[in-house]
Amino acid sequence: MSQWRHAPVENVHLIFISLGGAVPVSKHTPEMVAQIGTGLCVLAAQRGIRIYQVAPADFAVMVRASGELLQDLQRDLKVAPLRVVEKHSPENFGTINQNRFVMVFNLTEHYRAAAERVAKYAADAQKINDPEIAQQKQLRPLSPEDLENVLHAFKKFGSDKFLKAFMRDQVVVRNVAGANPEP
Repeated sequence: MSQWRHAPVENVHLIFISLGGAVPVSKHTPEMVAQIGTGLCVLAAQRGIRIYQVAPADFAVMVRASGELLQDLQRDLKVAPLRVVEKHSPENFGTINQNRFVMVFNLTEHYRAAAERVAKYAADAQKINDPEIAQQKQLRPLSPEDLENVLHAFKKFGSDKFLKAFMRDQVVVRNVAGANPEP
C-alpha cells in the first residue's frame, strides 16, 4: 500500500472480507475459516489476484479494476464466503451486514480510511503476539464466588429481567409446576 501511495494508479481498490463483521467470533470454527480461506484462494487463482490473510478470520485483496469487472469481483468475494457461513452458521446468515462483511476502499478516494483499517489489523496482530496481553486474556474457570454473584443477581432482578439483561444466544426453558416447559 505504501508503494501505491508514492505512485498512485487509478482504479486500485483494497477489499476486505471480514468474517468478524458477519458472524460472532464465538461461532468461528477453524473448519469454517479454513473453508473460506480455501474458497478465496481458489477465486484468487482464477482471477489472477493475490489474497492476504490479515487476521485470523479476515482477508484482503488489492486489485486494479473498475466498472463491471469490480462488481463481478465484489459479488464473487461475497458469494463464496456467504455459502460457507450459511452452511456452518445458518442462524447468523439472515443477520449478516454485507457492508461490514465485504468492505471496498477506492484508494484514490479513500486511502486514509483503508490505511487506518490496515493499521488496526497490524495493531491487533501485535496484541495477539504480545505475551503479557495474551496472559491477561486467558480464561479461568468459574469459582464458587462467581456462581454466588450470578444467583444473587438472579434473585435481585427476578427471572424476566435477569434473562433479558444477561442471556444472549442461549435458549432458556421456563419450568412451571403443573405445566409443560416452554422456551
